[in-house]
Amino acid sequence: MLKELLNMMTISVTQLNEYAGRLIAGDEMLQGLLVEGELSNFKAHSSGHWYFTLKDAQSSVRCVMFRQYNRSVNFRPADGMKVIIGGGANLYLRDGAFQLYAQTMANAGLGMLYEKYEALKAKLAAEGLFDASHKKPLPRFPRRVGVITSPTGAVIRDIINVSTRRNPGVDILLVPCRVQGDGAAEEMVQALETLQSTDGIDVILIGRGGGSLEDLWAFNEEILARAVYACKIPVVSCVGHETDTTMVDYVADLRAPTPSAAAELAVPHVDGWRQTIDFLMESMAKQVEQALHIRESQLGLLRRSGPMVKLEMRIDQWTQQVKQLKRQTEQHAIQALDRQEQAWKSLVARTEALSPQHALKRGYAILRDQAGTLLTSKQQTKKNEPFTVIFADGTAQAVWKDTKEEGQCPQNSN
Repeated sequence: MLKELLNMMTISVTQLNEYAGRLIAGDEMLQGLLVEGELSNFKAHSSGHWYFTLKDAQSSVRCVMFRQYNRSVNFRPADGMKVIIGGGANLYLRDGAFQLYAQTMANAGLGMLYEKYEALKAKLAAEGLFDASHKKPLPRFPRRVGVITSPTGAVIRDIINVSTRRNPGVDILLVPCRVQGDGAAEEMVQALETLQSTDGIDVILIGRGGGSLEDLWAFNEEILARAVYACKIPVVSCVGHETDTTMVDYVADLRAPTPSAAAELAVPHVDGWRQTIDFLMESMAKQVEQALHIRESQLGLLRRSGPMVKLEMRIDQWTQQVKQLKRQTEQHAIQALDRQEQAWKSLVARTEALSPQHALKRGYAILRDQAGTLLTSKQQTKKNEPFTVIFADGTAQAVWKDTKEEGQCPQNSN
């Protein structure tokens, strides 16, 4: 038996591994794989390559993901995370170890969100919730704008700054609520109902800053999408960045790429009003001038016609009447322009007088608690409770130390 074995052709371990590797690499079933499993033993090597094990309840397989591939992964892998690996299988020659060479890695939970997103998008589109025919136009001259977002962060600051710059007379009403996490969609639905039951709201802005699909998921909830679609007041969405598109963006009457852009779309610039009035006045004056010119031309033709010579005196009378009418019309036009100018100046003065920014510049301040609620009474305050003081040129944080009845002065503790 030993003699027979010695007479057989022998191969080296390397040859064995190389042959097995060629078999695996040449098997199309083992290339272009999508394998789902749980990460374990994850290690990011100093070379930039990732080494880890992918496992399920019964089995595991060693994996490697070289740095030229893992650079495109938009999350940080960790042990216990469920992922979907794209790549092919091969044999590591040195150890003879079967392993998976990963080229892509996706969060398995994120994949489920994408599937849910696409399913809801198709459902709402089939029901016609995205149709342009249902979009309501924005009011030309809004007086009160409702905002649904977090009371902290850059979104509400950007909206207030842009609105104040464009038209300080427009009132901004914030309904603070959560914009991320469990229950956030329900809070925003309640905020929509609150604004619809509030008198004088002309347009609603709803949004938040950028984030991942999970961060923005509240704006993909069906309950919120249907509430925005059914809202009787025009809604402008400003969710995330321009590349982020949520269900609220699809059903809103208008989508803005940023909160600042939403404020610009909702609040027209006060200079635009002045330009519109000037244009209308100029157009009216031109129409009057053209009508008078036509009448004068007609009279000139009558004056030059032979059969009408005997009517020259009559024509002269008409000419005088036309000139008088022209003078009266010009006077009326000038008076109308003067009245419109005075009305405009009065409107601008009243608008600036009602501006909250105007009051702040006179030395007043606005107090809000941590939830963003306006403080108008000492009954709303608690000792040692922090609050925000809003001045004309910024904000400051303060803490309540004591309160006094009206007419009392605080005692000097020194």
